[in-house]
Amino acid sequence: MTSEAESPTPVFSDHADPNIPAHRVSGWAIAALLTGVGSATALLHPYLWFTAALGLLVASLALIRLQHAAQPSSAYRLATTGLVLATVFASWAPTRHYLRQHRLNQQAIAVSQQWLQFLANGQTAKALAAMSDSPTRPEPDDNQPAVRGTPAEKNRLQRFQQQKLVKTLAALGPRARIQHHRSQEHIHRDGVDQFVNLFAVARSADNQQTTLYVRIRAQRTDNPVTTTGFWRIMNYQENVAPR
Repeated sequence: MTSEAESPTPVFSDHADPNIPAHRVSGWAIAALLTGVGSATALLHPYLWFTAALGLLVASLALIRLQHAAQPSSAYRLATTGLVLATVFASWAPTRHYLRQHRLNQQAIAVSQQWLQFLANGQTAKALAAMSDSPTRPEPDDNQPAVRGTPAEKNRLQRFQQQKLVKTLAALGPRARIQHHRSQEHIHRDGVDQFVNLFAVARSADNQQTTLYVRIRAQRTDNPVTTTGFWRIMNYQENVAPR
């Protein structure tokens, strides 16, 4: 009578089975994910848009290399995630920038048109106040200009009223048509935006039309409290060529 063979005792080893290939996540996949996440810095400034382009390049190269190598699916997922992130920020950053620029330029146009309208309505005190760099400037009163302000401010207002553009617009009167002709320039530096716009001011009288072209530079300074910022008219130039 034979006895049953004893079952072998399982032996556990710390060594991996040599017959099973070990996979490590590709460095390209990790680089694709990191550059994809880093593409978010493109939202901070146009100078950083290259980070999104770098993310697109690295993620694309990573996927190409992974196709020619035996890599686990996790590597593909990392590289694909990096590519998606880079694509999102590469499209989002410029779109966000130009939409903001367009929105602020529309505000600059409205501020500049209002300034010209002040002059056409004879509200020179309000027009002069719009050129002040003080965000807490008081609302002037054109009906009682002699009551408000120091002697220096009154003299400044009188000199402003003698300027050619002020006199010309006052002569055209409230019926003057103020139209935006074209946008010419935008400068953004240290939280300050400057927009240069060209306006056509026209009035018809005695079957004749008088048109005056005025170039206005409006500046917006960021306000940490509100999102509207502080607008002021920096300078202007009349009788410019309508290029």
